[in-house]
Amino acid sequence: LLGRRMAFGQIAIAGILATLAYSGAAIGLAFAGFSYMSFAWASLISGFTGFVTLLIWRPDYAIYRFSLHDWRQVVHFGAADSARNLLYYALENLPLLVFGRTIGAAAVGLFQRATTLSALPNATLLSGVTPVLLPAFANHARSGRELKDAFLRSVALMTGLSWPATLGIVILAYPIVLLVLGDQWLPVAPLVQIIGIAYLASFTISVTNPILIAAGGIRDTLKLALVTIPIMVSVQSIASFWGLHAAAASLILTLFFFSTMAMLAVQRRAPFQWREMASVLGRSAGVAACSASGPLLIAFASGGAQTITIPVALVAVCVGVAGWVAGLAIFQHPMRDELQRLLSKAQTAYAGPPSN
Repeated sequence: LLGRRMAFGQIAIAGILATLAYSGAAIGLAFAGFSYMSFAWASLISGFTGFVTLLIWRPDYAIYRFSLHDWRQVVHFGAADSARNLLYYALENLPLLVFGRTIGAAAVGLFQRATTLSALPNATLLSGVTPVLLPAFANHARSGRELKDAFLRSVALMTGLSWPATLGIVILAYPIVLLVLGDQWLPVAPLVQIIGIAYLASFTISVTNPILIAAGGIRDTLKLALVTIPIMVSVQSIASFWGLHAAAASLILTLFFFSTMAMLAVQRRAPFQWREMASVLGRSAGVAACSASGPLLIAFASGGAQTITIPVALVAVCVGVAGWVAGLAIFQHPMRDELQRLLSKAQTAYAGPPSN
């Protein structure tokens, strides 16, 4: 309900408080000797904190009254949405179960850690985008505006941010693994590079379902999952018979396949021209190339990706950010406008209210 009211500030505050409650409780209980149960109690405390915070902002208790009003619409939407979520859950977990049989438990551990590191841009930079997309698209649709424009702009902003960051992780995989996991996990680095390349094709995952739901296509989201997920699980499972790196490389095929099918599904509900999509992705690719060129040259100068030290990697990150900013200006990327708006607000907040 807060999302429908576009009250994203309140949602963000509730999320921050819940996260702080989880972190504080987990660390405090661990020091108090609760061991692994610290995480279980922290989850309960975090959930209760978020619930109470949201309840304070939405004190309309009448919404919890039992009712069968419009139950057919609820069942129609809920059944399709639940089935789709189950399929996505299967996509996330079934390949790992197969990998445990084909390449062993140790390899599964390497794969999971590589996936976590490769997904850092989506899990951090874009984590605040997903809760906003559906309410924003729905508001766009209710106001009678074309969803095509919202979809293309969303893809532009997401790829303009995630592609440069993902390429940075691919180039600096070895020092990142060394810093985050330690030298005992260095075999993860090649997997991070492979999976990172695959994640370049995952730009439609976050935006597809919200745009289809906003356009009234909840069944389209289920159909997309039914068409793509069995094939994706099968390809990843079969590839694992050729080893861990083959399983990782199969993500390149499966995610590209999903993105293609997702764009076809969106095109039915929010018709766009392929040249428009090519223009959007071309600009983001140009920005990503500008961002990656500096770190890539530093990697070559250091003797290869495997020999980059952590201090050199920090320099490469700074060079990459500078290249990203330059790329936004060179290719006139929509992200440049957002960055300028953010800087303008920061300057206004820093300067304070004007004096009389």
